[in-house]
Amino acid sequence: MLELVDFEELRAVLRLQKEDLEDYPDLAAIISSVYAAIESHTWRTLEYSDEHVETIWFDGRIVSLKALPIIDLASVVLDGMEVQSLAKIRQDGIEFLSPMRGRAEVTYEGGYETAPPALKRAATLQVLHEFQRKDKVGAESVSNEGGFTRWPQMGLLDEVKRLLAPFVHPARLI
Repeated sequence: MLELVDFEELRAVLRLQKEDLEDYPDLAAIISSVYAAIESHTWRTLEYSDEHVETIWFDGRIVSLKALPIIDLASVVLDGMEVQSLAKIRQDGIEFLSPMRGRAEVTYEGGYETAPPALKRAATLQVLHEFQRKDKVGAESVSNEGGFTRWPQMGLLDEVKRLLAPFVHPARLI
């Protein structure tokens, strides 16, 4: 899993005493959950791999791929026939020189080896927010001695969504 949050940073902000993430299973679960929420929101596979494989049914010239940025195409097989030489890398996937139709299996290299700072900040903010609310999941307000505290609804924070906007897969924006 691509490292989106730095445990030492969380430890300092949350004033945690223990030195290993394994000592905080609830925090580890929240980090994993936030990672999944960010991938879902951005419609992308974030982690770098030199061999992502996607099978796609399509009709046209453009095939959207999930692990952006795409670094290299290893193979493009359309209905059992190798057609990599007819495809070029785009910002959001690959484009064929002429319209194609069928089931394509694309093997490619892509994703982030290190997360950009805005992606890390978004993940850190969301993890901090969820960790501090972990005992009151789903609550929108909690009464206390001086009145009550009101929180945004569950889901990604507005600031997190703003930070993630540049990372949303171009095909999702259509």
